[in-house]
Amino acid sequence: MLSPAGCARPYVPVFGAGGPLSASRAQPAGRRYARRLRLEKASILAATAALTVGASTKTSPRGVGSTRSSSAVAMGGIFGQASVPDYFAGKVVWITGASGGFGEALAKRLAQDAKLKGLILSARRQDALERVKESCLKLASGELKVQVLPLDLAEIATLPEAAATAKSFFGEVGILINNGGIGFRGLGEETEIEIDQMVMNVDYFSGVVLTKSLLPDWLRRGEGHVVQVSSVQGFFGLPGRTAYAAAKHAAIGFYDSLRAEVADRGVSVTTICPGYIATGHSENAAKGEGVKYPEGHTSKGVLPEVLAPEVLKGIAQKRPEMVPAALDARLARQLRNCCPHLLFCIMRRRAQREARQRAAHQLTDKKSE
Repeated sequence: MLSPAGCARPYVPVFGAGGPLSASRAQPAGRRYARRLRLEKASILAATAALTVGASTKTSPRGVGSTRSSSAVAMGGIFGQASVPDYFAGKVVWITGASGGFGEALAKRLAQDAKLKGLILSARRQDALERVKESCLKLASGELKVQVLPLDLAEIATLPEAAATAKSFFGEVGILINNGGIGFRGLGEETEIEIDQMVMNVDYFSGVVLTKSLLPDWLRRGEGHVVQVSSVQGFFGLPGRTAYAAAKHAAIGFYDSLRAEVADRGVSVTTICPGYIATGHSENAAKGEGVKYPEGHTSKGVLPEVLAPEVLKGIAQKRPEMVPAALDARLARQLRNCCPHLLFCIMRRRAQREARQRAAHQLTDKKSE
């Protein structure tokens, strides 16, 4: 049996009060360690099961469950009870990363379900934004004003001006949904520091800059809402995702702190930490040398159109955090807190498996040359 460090535990005789026990009663340390891991894993599984007792479960077409426990219903006083149409009515919503995927799904659902004062769509590709704009106008139940604001989240210095432009469209921005981001895969030892900085700029600093640009107005009015779309990898890092996991960890930490600071001043902060979503975000994740390649997990992801209404409902209820992810991701989050050495062992095994897969691909490429 492997220890958390990955080394086989040697045989160690067990000593009692009267001296060493007989060989039949002495256990190898590896067996004792294995038994302890089994007990800890059983405890975590039992705790997870207890959290979902009495829960009503909706299963998406992709098999990702979305549960709300009876305890959450009982705690309804903590969260707002407004519906999506009521909460978003008359508000100006700004969505980044709105040219496709989850951002597009959020925009379309808002256009369909809420009577907004205004909707602002941002991403790099203006042609894609115009397409989403036309779709929103067709779906709108009433009159809807939509503005397109192209921007590059990697260009941090341009974002304060973009925020000022966004406010000028309708005189204010009531809700900011920081959805834009970049996927990245690369080993820590192989990733250039410039790539780390770029991922941090897009996945962390861009949202912080936009939030800080709007925050003074919100605090002055005593009303505002920032929504940060992060990831379950903001709770635990997967091997081969050092830059991406670091940015998502940073985002969760910033908005956790900000939430406490502004909670009594009328400003709401919501973090969304989904698992895999079936979008091009994973399919087009760049690896260390900047080459695009399929990540292979989008088939497991929940459809953006399925996730969007649940997330909008959570925003309307001003939930501080949502983790719409599969059971294995939510269990890994609990393991990180309750039994970290077991999670580290699992992640090491995953890293070893991925290393073998990379070696096999390299061998195949050499043979094909």
